[in-house]
Amino acid sequence: IDVEYFHAEARVCRTSDWFQAERTRYPGPILLSVGRFAEGKGYRELFSIYEKIVTQRPGMSLIIVGDGPERPVYEAYVRSQNWKHVHFLGYRQADEVAKFLALADLFVFPTLLDRFGAVLSEAMAAELPVISSIHASATTDLVDDGVTGFRIDPRNAERSAETVLQVLAMTSPERAALG
Repeated sequence: IDVEYFHAEARVCRTSDWFQAERTRYPGPILLSVGRFAEGKGYRELFSIYEKIVTQRPGMSLIIVGDGPERPVYEAYVRSQNWKHVHFLGYRQADEVAKFLALADLFVFPTLLDRFGAVLSEAMAAELPVISSIHASATTDLVDDGVTGFRIDPRNAERSAETVLQVLAMTSPERAALG
């Protein structure tokens, strides 16, 4: 994992014209998740968490970077919920992932089974506050709860949503300290 690349790229991106244009494209705070749409990656749980968040933050955008066999199922689910601020961006190369990490206000890693989870390291390198599943080894290795991010069990949607809302309620300096 080239953490220096993600760190430098995110910093440059935050001062770019692309960044300013994209921030106007997505309303409200931006929640980002990056991963493959496959069994065990926690997207069903992520949507349960999002459902609880939008009752309090209806303008919250959720951007998902990734692809996989279950993507059409989740796209259909989002349409059935009539959620206008959920965006499926498909697979992206590392340079584009770095841009979206820079764009987001918060990174959520909802996996139910990951041996590590490199994307968590990338998000942290981009100085993004992270909320990460206890079911990833990277969480155990990298996330000191409340200091370098927050640990959640994505199966507990209510508590996970509370954690997201807690981070969004923080001041910019407090969120920056997490990142």
